[in-house]
Amino acid sequence: MHRDNPDVPVDEFIDVLDAEAESGMIRCFGASNWSVERFRAANEYAAAKGKRGFCVLNNNLSLAHMVRPVWPGCISSSDAATLAYLAETNTTHFSWSAQARGYFYETGEASPLPQGTEPEACFDSPENRERHRRARDLAAELGVEASHIATAYVLNQPFPSYALIGPRTIAELEDTAAAADLALTPAQLAWLDLRADTAE
Repeated sequence: MHRDNPDVPVDEFIDVLDAEAESGMIRCFGASNWSVERFRAANEYAAAKGKRGFCVLNNNLSLAHMVRPVWPGCISSSDAATLAYLAETNTTHFSWSAQARGYFYETGEASPLPQGTEPEACFDSPENRERHRRARDLAAELGVEASHIATAYVLNQPFPSYALIGPRTIAELEDTAAAADLALTPAQLAWLDLRADTAE
């Protein structure tokens, strides 16, 4: 479900999607750009009625918190309430723009993007500049790049977390692959996200 329609009760979505699953047309269904409140309500309804619920949430999730939606109606999962829900329920999350539109690349390293969707337009803030600084510091300590730390932040969440990326060149794809095996501790995740004063 690529975009939510808040005017439609969540039970109507679940009833239709569960019927499609029962017919064998689909096996798993998810929600993209849904608030955690609506997502939770849908799955609570499904559980109460013995029906299938959403198996995946597909919102933005990145080390840099989205300050302006990349496109109208976009929703981020970077807030504390959503992250807590995902961890408590072990819900799978597919993060679009997991690299925050290239926010963690150094100036000139990332491919140009359409006006109004650049990383600075959608993700720049004093808090995100501090997250970027911490990513650079940890990257220097681990012998990698800040962009690798940002991707690893998404991949190392305490719930099944997938980083959807949008490389525009082979070089960007190869660079991102370096983050796939980078393990970050819970303390490092909290520190990077400004939820702790140290990474220990």
